[in-house]
Amino acid sequence: MRLLIADDNASLRKQLKRYFEMRGHQVETARDGVEAWHQLRRHEPDVVLCDVVMPHMTGHELARTVRRNPATENIPVVLFSSHPESALTSGRDYADDILTKPLDLDILEVRLVSMLKRIAEGREPTPQIQGQVTAVTSAKGGTGVSTIAANLALALAMHPDRSVVAVDLDLEYGDLPMLLDVPPRGGTDQLIRSLVLDGDGCAPEDFFARHDSGLRILGAPRDPVDALHIDETGVNHLLARMRALHDHVVVDVPPGFGDPALTTLTTAQRVVVVVVPEVTALRRTLTLLDILRSLEVDEGKLLLVYNQTVASDQLTRERVEGFLGHRIPLEIAHDLELFHRATTTGRPVVQLDPLHPASRDLTRLAELVATPY
Repeated sequence: MRLLIADDNASLRKQLKRYFEMRGHQVETARDGVEAWHQLRRHEPDVVLCDVVMPHMTGHELARTVRRNPATENIPVVLFSSHPESALTSGRDYADDILTKPLDLDILEVRLVSMLKRIAEGREPTPQIQGQVTAVTSAKGGTGVSTIAANLALALAMHPDRSVVAVDLDLEYGDLPMLLDVPPRGGTDQLIRSLVLDGDGCAPEDFFARHDSGLRILGAPRDPVDALHIDETGVNHLLARMRALHDHVVVDVPPGFGDPALTTLTTAQRVVVVVVPEVTALRRTLTLLDILRSLEVDEGKLLLVYNQTVASDQLTRERVEGFLGHRIPLEIAHDLELFHRATTTGRPVVQLDPLHPASRDLTRLAELVATPY
């Protein structure tokens, strides 16, 4: 039996490794869920044995990631926890077994062998999901779309049972990883290429940067020239796979009507349109709304957000609603110093100052997005 053992407790890792190797099994170890993910991609173990509570990626996240990826879905995952009642609540859909600490190693070995025999005879299918794609866009640049997308994705990811990925579709000048203070990894162009060439053998997790909250981030192409190779077909491949893997997919869509943007806006389950108190931007917003209507985007999907980038006594939310002929259910309080500090530190305002009115507004946006329209 080939085992992969993941636990941030070095002493327990060594104990388990020693025990199973003395019994003639092959053992690889990992210190956390992210390292375990990369190890199992290299070694293809017969079973993954991992703790529920680990840094960077929990056991629940690892089990969910393994089962939702076609390239790894047949690898069994066994979780162990000091609190099996909570593990049972959150992990049963994706884990093949859940054990209680402290582990009785003799019983554990028998249980693993029995489980593998049982799985060989047939296994429950992986729970299928269709996550929600939320596009965040605006009719004009400089309205705070990327900032709102980053905060929205992070606010959604703070829910412990949600799997969330933020996708930067600002293909030439995207900066989502910077706003979240994570080093970029793979870009949208690289993942789309792998999806097309490798099919089910592609493991999108290999392309994501990870925030401490568990949020995944897919950055823009490192070379803007590579953005030219991304077309409607590629974006459809990308969004379809992201929906199959994650509960929420938040897409930063820059102004414009190129194929990647239009594909995202027409296929998204929610479209957040950022509106600012500026006359030119409002006129362009009217045009954007007309175009979405002509593309038969259901108006129920639209969620207009009034981003108070500047104080304006003339352009109140009520007057803007009248001008656009569309309800604006949310207004985001603006604090120039706070947002500047968030950008320079790479800590979105919902993380930097959770009690600030702007953070509460952005958290409310996450609640609205997560509520079926």
